[in-house]
Amino acid sequence: MHYVQCMIADNYEPLDAAARCAKELNFDWSPVQRCVSGRQGEELLVAAGDSTLALRPKASFIPTVLLNDSQEDQKAILKNLLREVCRKYQVTVVMTKS
Repeated sequence: MHYVQCMIADNYEPLDAAARCAKELNFDWSPVQRCVSGRQGEELLVAAGDSTLALRPKASFIPTVLLNDSQEDQKAILKNLLREVCRKYQVTVVMTKS
């Protein structure tokens, strides 16, 4: 979840942001990078594009995040993804300092 939030916060250069977020969150970016630059990454990108094009109503901007197949509340989702996921699935999260 933290990785997705990081990517949403700054994704003008997606590959740079992905590597930076991985470093900030202390996980190995190399397996993800291999996927991104390989056949599986290409197939996943095509599938995501097809899903985006099939949205009704059409996506008004990217990223459009679906929660339970709904694109409602995009502004709130992009502002605080974790809070909106928890609200949508009625989960209580206690944040601790790490």
